[in-house]
Amino acid sequence: MINRQLNLAYQQQMQLMESNQEQSRSMDEIREDLKLINDQIKIAQSYARVFEQTNSLLVRVISDFNVTLKSDAVNQQLGMINETLAELESANRSLNRHQNLTSHTQPR
Repeated sequence: MINRQLNLAYQQQMQLMESNQEQSRSMDEIREDLKLINDQIKIAQSYARVFEQTNSLLVRVISDFNVTLKSDAVNQQLGMINETLAELESANRSLNRHQNLTSHTQPR
């Protein structure tokens, strides 16, 4: 009877120790998981900072591109104005030549 009780107490003690080890292992696993989660959060935060910086750079590039497009449009309009001025100057010279010719050929 005492042997049986000692044996039972020993088995219970072994079960408690195993349970304790499992809980310790579980706590270690939880700590490791939490460490991994924290590492992933840090990585995600790094990506977020890179994304914000990239977004900021893209905004600047788009802004510069829009200025360039506007500048190109202005340059194109200036080119068209210059062509028109050249045509007007040519027409003016032709008109002056015509007037000079007609003034020389008209009797006085």
